[in-house]
Amino acid sequence: MFLYKTAKRNPELMEAAVLLHQSGKILPDTYVLDYDSIQENAAHMLGTAERYGLELFVMTKQLGRNPLLSSMLIDMGFTGTVTVDYREALLMIKHGIPLAHVGHLVQTPTHALQQIIAAKPSLMTVFSIEKAKEIDRFSRQAGRIQPIMLRVIGHDDVIYDCQQGGIALMDLEKTMLELSKLSHVVVEGVTTFPCFLYDAEHKDVRPTNNAYTLLEAAEQLRTRYDQPIKHINMPSATCTHTIPAIKAIGGTQGEPGHGLIGTTPMHAAADLVETPAIVYVSEISHSYGEYSYCYGGGHYRRSGVERAYVIDKNGNRTDSRVRKPDATSIDYYFALEGKHEVGSTVIFAFRTQIFVTRSDVAIVQGLHAGQGQLVGIYDSLGQPKEAG
Repeated sequence: MFLYKTAKRNPELMEAAVLLHQSGKILPDTYVLDYDSIQENAAHMLGTAERYGLELFVMTKQLGRNPLLSSMLIDMGFTGTVTVDYREALLMIKHGIPLAHVGHLVQTPTHALQQIIAAKPSLMTVFSIEKAKEIDRFSRQAGRIQPIMLRVIGHDDVIYDCQQGGIALMDLEKTMLELSKLSHVVVEGVTTFPCFLYDAEHKDVRPTNNAYTLLEAAEQLRTRYDQPIKHINMPSATCTHTIPAIKAIGGTQGEPGHGLIGTTPMHAAADLVETPAIVYVSEISHSYGEYSYCYGGGHYRRSGVERAYVIDKNGNRTDSRVRKPDATSIDYYFALEGKHEVGSTVIFAFRTQIFVTRSDVAIVQGLHAGQGQLVGIYDSLGQPKEAG
């Protein structure tokens, strides 16, 4: 999906990934991330967000919940991390990284609430009155008033499978009747997902109906229920290009993840300001029939993977078509057309969610100054494996 874009715009990353593999410093099934390009991409976003008065939270799941990158991004000026589930929140707490947004997309389970509330997250999202009551109870014990956001869903909104949940727009009245009885939570915002999606016909990112649902919910909460709504949180496809659109429609917050590594769907179609900053490295294991097979482990079923480069031990590069993996099977291998030498390096660049893979994550720094070095290897959930 991003192979040719990455080869064109960040050849240094591809070259470094090949060298790391062929020198034995990384194993197959490793994502290699370009620290400096991520830093530069983040600087573009932060500068634009400052001009438009928008707040940005770091979405770390695409980065494998990586603490090294997360800390760097916080130091640059991001408010904190958006932790898509409770395990990610607990990991950020362990590393002393501030929590900006917890509970979206995955609600915080009962027995994780005490520890997470003690870490003083800026915002917690709730899908139900029951969860708000739990947060209120633990916040009371902690002597803290916890700001919360409501995930609000309209009748015609987009909801992906396995992400169902939220408070129906038509149920705001009865929801606020119950929440008004709670003393240690305060409703400060609204959120949903996705608020923006890439439209191939228009060749641009456009707001979904979900975004308009948020605006209606915020208006009702302010005018009918006298709630201090400060936050209209609009995640999905956040990057430098979409920040003006978030502001224009009325959003106050974005949550870049793919934007930081230059892998939103629009990055595949256009040369946006962000540089592609991630590749996936594998190795030819064997051939069978008309295909060669390289090690898997890092596939994501919405990857859009189509092609890969195979580089043999003499540096010869072949552009090979990838057979689309069957979504019902475990990705033990990727199948590539043609016969390739066993041990050859394979370089992919596709859309991923590192935290749902079983891959390693290697961070490289200094590539564009001619002083590239491996600064760390982590697992897909942000745990360090080796220092550079």
